[in-house]
Amino acid sequence: MVDAWHARNVTMARRLAAALDRGLTVVVIVGRGHQATGGLPAQLSALRPGTRQLVVDMIEAPPGTRRDAAVGAAAGDVVWLTPAVERGDPCAGLRRAPR
Repeated sequence: MVDAWHARNVTMARRLAAALDRGLTVVVIVGRGHQATGGLPAQLSALRPGTRQLVVDMIEAPPGTRRDAAVGAAAGDVVWLTPAVERGDPCAGLRRAPR
């Protein structure tokens, strides 16, 4: 899984770098996991040092969450709190059934 995550980040960074080299303005929306250390922003920086990036970290927060508590978990330049949504475990289908 880690190799696939890394490969996706590298591939996205290469595509972004190519678009930026052609003079395009680019907006990318990815999950928070791709913003983690070694993720897409880091990969793009490695390919194009000095490229200006603005990372918006969207964090689900239940009503009444203290902003400073939510921001502490953020890695982005801007933190945007969004309402929390009830849903199941998105990785449940990827786990093997016990034998």
